[in-house]
Amino acid sequence: MESSIAAAGSVPGARFGALHAHRFLIRIGLSIANVFAWIFVFQYFFLQSQSITSALIATVLMYIIAQIATIVLTPFAAAHLRLGVKRSIIYGALISGAAYIYLGATLAGSFNGEPLGWGIAVFAALYGTYRALYFVPYQLKAVTPDGDRSRMPLLYEIIIATMPAFAGVSLATLSFGISAEGGNQGWRPLSYAAAV
Repeated sequence: MESSIAAAGSVPGARFGALHAHRFLIRIGLSIANVFAWIFVFQYFFLQSQSITSALIATVLMYIIAQIATIVLTPFAAAHLRLGVKRSIIYGALISGAAYIYLGATLAGSFNGEPLGWGIAVFAALYGTYRALYFVPYQLKAVTPDGDRSRMPLLYEIIIATMPAFAGVSLATLSFGISAEGGNQGWRPLSYAAAV
């Protein structure tokens, strides 16, 4: 089973195998979530400190924690690839989900306490762990003899890069059924809701 997953992207003549289709879909969803997650982290620290400078420093420190977790855990993730790439990808995806659930619970107030921001630090560490586990199999694939097919086409990279902008425009222009009075008006674009 492991070999079929690992070989999914290396079918002769295949430009975009099952392994990379999975990566493409995960990256689309996480590109949207990741941008807004760090904005929410900044907002959390700003609401706690009432200082833009302090909030920015705290956000950068949390991002550094995520990068350090990735740097430290990547060699361990690579060493465990002999057990198969499928396991690494599954654990990476599960840890990514856990990171965002933990962030949501922290922002909802479930994990607030002393020291301030420890829930955000756990999110950052989980996010770094996800990156270490999830992307190592793709880097391994890139150094194989058919590594030229391991990179996604430029069009897919452009789509992934524009997803946060698409999400931002969607959030800014669509009402999603929430009115100022608190009632549910149904899903309509803002221009339609303003005209009614």
